[in-house]
Parts: sequence; C-alpha cells; structure tokens
Amino acid sequence: MTQTATPLASNVAARGLTPDERRHACRYLRQSRQALQNVVQGLSDDQWSFKVAPEAWSVAENVEHLVLVEQMVEDILSRLPGAAVAIVQRSDEEIETEVLAFVRDRSQKYPAPPDSQPTGRWTPAGALGRFLVAREHSEELLHTPGLRGNVIPLGPIGLLDGYEWLLAVAAHTDRHVAQIQELKARPEFPASPVELN
Repeated sequence: MTQTATPLASNVAARGLTPDERRHACRYLRQSRQALQNVVQGLSDDQWSFKVAPEAWSVAENVEHLVLVEQMVEDILSRLPGAAVAIVQRSDEEIETEVLAFVRDRSQKYPAPPDSQPTGRWTPAGALGRFLVAREHSEELLHTPGLRGNVIPLGPIGLLDGYEWLLAVAAHTDRHVAQIQELKARPEFPASPVELN
C-alpha cells in the first residue's frame, strides 16, 4: 500500500485536481459531513456527554476530535509544496480500496495524535459549528494547485498526496460516525427526552 518517494524539494510534475477528481472529493466530503450532522441531530446534553468508560470518548469528544483533525489536515496540505515527490501515483480505484478502506476500518484501533485529543474545549454545538467551518475550508482546498504529486506520510497508511489526504479526512469522518452509531446503539445510552404534545 505504501508509495515510494524521492526527497526532492519541489515537483515540477505536481498538478491540481482534474474536474472529476474535484467532484468526487467534494461529493465525499459533503456526504460524510451530512452523515455526521444526521447522527448527532437532536441529541440531548446527556446523550452528547455519555461515555461507556472514563477513557472512552463521548459523542461530543468524537466531534471535537474531528474538528482538530480537519484543522491538522489543512496545515499538512500547506506543507505539500516542499514535500517529497511520489514516484508511483495511485489510481482513484486504488485510493478507494487501499486508503479509504484502511481509514474506515474500525477493526484496527490507533491512538489519536496528541494534538487531536479532545479536552472538552467547546460545547457540543460549538464543536459541531467549528467542524462545519473546517469542512468548508477542506472543500475550498480542492482548488489548491499542486495537490497531486508531492506526498506527506499518514501513519501506517504511508505517503499520501493532497487529494488522498482530503479523501482520507472524509473517510475519517465516516469512521467516527460509525463510532458514534455504535455508542448510540448501546443499551445504556441515555434515552431521548419524551416530547410532550
């Protein structure tokens, strides 16, 4: 799965996205954003903060983590022009089967980087609002020149170019939507408040 790269400081072959790549990534970023909005819609304060164990993440902490990761990716992509150059480019099909499948696979657990650990710095509504703003920025990054070609490593996945990073951040949202769904499916998850007519 890992690409190889040369440690060149600039890549004259680096290019922006094709219209098809941009549409594909934009669609996926929007779909995963909507999935997150759907899974947290109407949650009570007790539901936002419910944890199965002290070390486990609540719904609110999952959303806070997503904000921090989204912001980290924006910073990572700003470093692409000076990054190594990929020797082999993956096709969109390979990206779907390798990169996105890996990120979405919840059978493998990886510790979140320290900078993306939730600390309760925002209210649930504040975290969700920040996520939506950060996701808008991610969509805008699809118009950045030179997203294809230069690569930056992403942990065990290996080297990713800018396009792959943006698809991976959408897949990362899907991963945490699944985590929130698992949390909501637990029998001890607080019941929704009864609405009075």
